Amino acid sequence: MPKQIVYSDAAPVTGFTDKTKPSPLAQALRAGDFLYVSGQGPLDPATKEVVPGNIREQTRRVLENLQAILAAGGASMAQVVNMRVCLRDVADFPRFNEAFSEFMQGEKITRTCTGGTPHRKGVLIEIDCVAYLRIVAARVPYQEVPTVYKMPIVSLSAEAAKLAGTGRRVSVLWQEEESLVFVARGREYRSEFHINPADEVMFQIKGEMRLHYRQPDGKEEVAVLAEGSVIYTPAGIPHSPRFPPDAFAMILERKRRPGEVDRFQWYCPTCDEFLHEVQFVVDDYGRDPVYHAYKEFYDNEAHRTCRKCGHVVPNELAEAEKGRRD
Repeated sequence: MPKQIVYSDAAPVTGFTDKTKPSPLAQALRAGDFLYVSGQGPLDPATKEVVPGNIREQTRRVLENLQAILAAGGASMAQVVNMRVCLRDVADFPRFNEAFSEFMQGEKITRTCTGGTPHRKGVLIEIDCVAYLRIVAARVPYQEVPTVYKMPIVSLSAEAAKLAGTGRRVSVLWQEEESLVFVARGREYRSEFHINPADEVMFQIKGEMRLHYRQPDGKEEVAVLAEGSVIYTPAGIPHSPRFPPDAFAMILERKRRPGEVDRFQWYCPTCDEFLHEVQFVVDDYGRDPVYHAYKEFYDNEAHRTCRKCGHVVPNELAEAEKGRRD
């Protein structure tokens, strides 16, 4: 079973105090359906310094760091099955437990709490965790369905024609807790890899899709989806569905759960060096969050410039928008 390294720049980098030596540690490793997250301290991701404050404030910072790494691995706190906590002073346990309970908001896990001496001065707490990626959110309690309920029936060809006529890229058909479905029109400027915390099913309504995706070792592969075909993409796989503006696909996934973050990554087309990552909390697909991720990338030339070979990715978004105006 291959291990997949998981990294988030929204959390501190794991390593030794002696920065002159290479660290064998990763923020997290995915092995099969499990995600193992290294012990996190109360460090500010931006400054890499211990956040000031008491045990309550440090507890929240640690849990926020864990949450960011879980999101990078396509998971959330709802999928955590075990945590191990180390407190510098066990007398802090009651105040720690209060802050912990507030943050977890009723999520049930197994947990071990011990006392010890963290490796860094000023650190009052450290926590690691294990998440099981195939856990799904608990179903809401049964609610009585109204006597009269009209199930939505949608013509996919009509939705595609509507997108073509209006120039829009996304039409949301419905958006429920466990069911999000939309029709997407192809984007000529799409080149990033999307890391979705939810599984996706893609059905190609019209035209052909070339689905680029990356293996755990970073190798890029392409699956060709012909018109009328369907493909399943598991959560956490970097993927890039590429099809022209006159092609359309239906995407089935689900709404995001609390703490889940979508990630969009770009690589240099010349040397395959990592360029930039944009993170978004996707709360409403009707707002076309994918477009906003692209805009953040393309509007900044520094993001599009390869630090290894110097290649500058053309601003294809600006060209596409100029073409629409013309």
